[in-house]
Amino acid sequence: MKQASPGSERERLLAAENERLKAELAAALGTQRAQQTPQSITPHTRNLPEVPVHERDLFWQVSHDMLGIADDQGIWLSINPAWSTIMG
Repeated sequence: MKQASPGSERERLLAAENERLKAELAAALGTQRAQQTPQSITPHTRNLPEVPVHERDLFWQVSHDMLGIADDQGIWLSINPAWSTIMG
């Protein structure tokens, strides 16, 4: 009987966990999105002061974090330069 290598077993377990998490997230988002309005998703932002556009744009350009803006269908509308730096 041939034993599976530890790497392949680990990869199989990670793939199974990844699929489980994807299904759980999809189920949670599907039920929550139907019940939420834009006001209930981000109620705390209504009381925040406006950030000047130049400060927001500077943060977007110099951040080392991979930032992005997606629409409600999950389509990327914009990503910052960190994506190119990290992903190549």
